[in-house]
Amino acid sequence: MFNYLRGPNPMSASDISFLSERMAQNGKSPFLGTSYLNGATPQNDYAPSEPYTVTVSENPYSYEVQGVAKLFVKSGGGDSPRAIAMRQAKDGKWYCGNTARCFSTYGSRNPQTHGRPEDLRGYRSHD
Repeated sequence: MFNYLRGPNPMSASDISFLSERMAQNGKSPFLGTSYLNGATPQNDYAPSEPYTVTVSENPYSYEVQGVAKLFVKSGGGDSPRAIAMRQAKDGKWYCGNTARCFSTYGSRNPQTHGRPEDLRGYRSHD
């Protein structure tokens, strides 16, 4: 999935390693992905509302560099949106560039169940 979002520049082995480490950080990985879906909050153990949607925003500086866009994805577990860099390929389509902040648990609040993976309904931990 991530390689599809990255377009013509697939993830390198070090990118995959970095992502894996971030997703396993502090045992918080079970809810990290769903924290970006609207309605998912620590109070409801990051259970998103349906239909699944994501809130992406921009600011006056998002398009300062031609072919690069700095956008922001809302996380129900953070106090501020997470920055993502998008880049425009030669085909005119936009692809994910740097998404490292999205996969950092820094500043993310634990679910109401206190973040114990065995208590998170429907989540699978990374073994």
